[in-house]
Amino acid sequence: MTTEKQLWKPNTWVSVILGVFMQPFAFLYVNRGRLFFAYLSLFALVALIGPKLTPFLPSYIDLAFLLLILMFIHTLWLAKTYDSNQPRSWYANWWVSLLGFILFLVLILFTRINAFELFAAPSSSMSPTLTPNSVVVVNKLGYENHRLAGIQLKKESPSKRPQRGNLIVFQFPEQLSINYISRVVGLPGDTIALKGKQVFIQPACDTLDAQCAPMQALHQIEQGAISEPPYQGYSESIEEHTYNIWLNKHASPRTERYYQGKSKWKVPDNHYFVLGDNRDNSLDSRYWGFVPVDNIIGEVALSW
Repeated sequence: MTTEKQLWKPNTWVSVILGVFMQPFAFLYVNRGRLFFAYLSLFALVALIGPKLTPFLPSYIDLAFLLLILMFIHTLWLAKTYDSNQPRSWYANWWVSLLGFILFLVLILFTRINAFELFAAPSSSMSPTLTPNSVVVVNKLGYENHRLAGIQLKKESPSKRPQRGNLIVFQFPEQLSINYISRVVGLPGDTIALKGKQVFIQPACDTLDAQCAPMQALHQIEQGAISEPPYQGYSESIEEHTYNIWLNKHASPRTERYYQGKSKWKVPDNHYFVLGDNRDNSLDSRYWGFVPVDNIIGEVALSW
């Protein structure tokens, strides 16, 4: 004898609503748990590598949007062709999809606002370390700059400070709605000097208590393997960090555009001096000044 549980079939209009607003959780309602996890994994993959594929796709193609359409069509097809004789799983209820979607959304938003967030490198200013459309995972823990989709939710005094050599994402001081990615070179109290394309640092010190260290040049070693005409590749070292930079030997330093008309600066308290790794194609502290600590969103933890 066929039971009521076996004769259940997804409601078409409920499937439409869930399919439009709550993908991929609509697959739970149509009794397809494995498809839910498959599409959830695929959606995460698109979010992680989608920006890397952007240069190879027409401008009118959005992979995430196409995936949402595919999931919607698949959900409706499963609802229409559903075999009511198959066993109904416990999760094949509209309220399970709704509750799961809400909990998932809360988890994603909480993580993005407070802990980790994905950004895409918008330009070549950090090449060769980060190429255009590289994806970076930013660790926001300790910086207390709570933002979402360009909206400032809360900002508190940071409990963490970046170190020399760290890659950071920050709000551009001259337009806070724009995010920049650069490398920290100077800490508060440091003196930074540029001689040609060589960077010199004098770490902060209290001249009343200790003799200040002399200016030290950041060590550069030519690396032909990472060169890409007209750029010559170098490895550069600052404290325990070693990274690659590009220099264009055919381009002269634009000293006339340097911040305050100088080539030597002392970094103010609670501010940082940053540079792009693509030194001749980067708008950084040389041209607009220092990054306030309150503008820092977080440090780059991973990139691809």
